[in-house]
Amino acid sequence: MPPISFLFFFCLFFITFFFLLCFAPFCSLFW
Repeated sequence: MPPISFLFFFCLFFITFFFLLCFAPFCSLFW
């Protein structure tokens, strides 16, 4: 089982990547 800090940073990175992947086209359209 991985450490809690590793899991936390992995989830944070995944959420950030998903957010950028979903909202980058919309931001580019508005800009």
